[in-house]
Amino acid sequence: MVFLHGGAYVSGGGDLDVYSPVGLAERDLVVINVTYRLGLFGYIPIPEIAPANLGLYNQIAALRWIQDNIADLGGDSNNVTLFGESAGADSIFCLMIAEGTQNLLHRAILQRALLESD
Repeated sequence: MVFLHGGAYVSGGGDLDVYSPVGLAERDLVVINVTYRLGLFGYIPIPEIAPANLGLYNQIAALRWIQDNIADLGGDSNNVTLFGESAGADSIFCLMIAEGTQNLLHRAILQRALLESD
C-alpha cells in the first residue's frame, strides 16, 4: 500500500505521526509513505524552466521506484494499492488518468469529500 498525504498541496508529509504505517504493517502489508514537493516548489508554474506539477512528477517517480524495488521489500509489483487523503486523494485521481501511469498502480482508495455544502 502506497500512501499519499493530504495538506492542500502546501503542508503535511508522509512522516507525520498521524500517518504512521505501523498498524497496517502489523497486518502483513508493505506500506510506503510517499513525500513529495509542496507549495511553490511543487505546483507553481515557471514558464520555460519547470512545469506546474513537479509534485505530481515526484509521485510518479516514487511509483516507478516502487515498481523496481517492491519485491526486495516483500511486496508485489502487480498488486500496488494507492491510498490518499485529501490532496493525496486528488493526486491519485490525477495519477489514474495521467499518461504512462497505468502499470504503476492497480487499485486506489481516495479518502476525500468530493461534495461540499454551505
